[in-house]
Amino acid sequence: NMGTIARIITQHFSEKEDKARAVFSWIATHIAYETNTGRANNPKYNTTDVVLKNRKATSGGYAALFQDMCSIADIRCLTVDGYLRKTTDDILEPNIEINHTWNVVQLGQSPDTWYYVDVTLASGWIDKKTKTFIPHFNDAYFFANKNVFNLQHYPDNIHWQLGKGPKSLKDFYQLPIIKDGAYLFTLEKMLPSQGLIKAKTSQPINFNFSFIP
Repeated sequence: NMGTIARIITQHFSEKEDKARAVFSWIATHIAYETNTGRANNPKYNTTDVVLKNRKATSGGYAALFQDMCSIADIRCLTVDGYLRKTTDDILEPNIEINHTWNVVQLGQSPDTWYYVDVTLASGWIDKKTKTFIPHFNDAYFFANKNVFNLQHYPDNIHWQLGKGPKSLKDFYQLPIIKDGAYLFTLEKMLPSQGLIKAKTSQPINFNFSFIP
């Protein structure tokens, strides 16, 4: 039962941030990504009850479960649909359809008290060769660094972009591909800022990265 689980894992915490982290950690370590194409494309398999029963979900299921469990813990949380670029093949190739879902959590009244959460990416990844899910917990996607997150995610509704980020979907798909390491080093800026570079063999290309050590 979703409500019972939410109450058990949050009962020892008084702060809402700690409660939200407990929910995030539980889901990311107990729910696997759904690799079955038929189920992944069927909305009924991403409802909270079915996700808990099967212990599998796509990003929509992860986000819905996180939102529902946060609601039990009296934490304001919303789901955000949008776009996620995964490989270099995505550069300059905008998706027509939304392909990812994540959450935003509100802990206060000011705009600065909204935070990003992506339980899907925190749970692991898909092995390209075997097409199997590899569990690997990554805490960086809880209250994720907003600058880095905005280089990796783009919301369908621009109002859910927290902080500075690409101004359009076209700009987003021109960026280099961002992976987990960008969170580890808190990437601030990168040059060239374009993912596709036209180069000549006779001329060197300079790469620069700004990050917080």
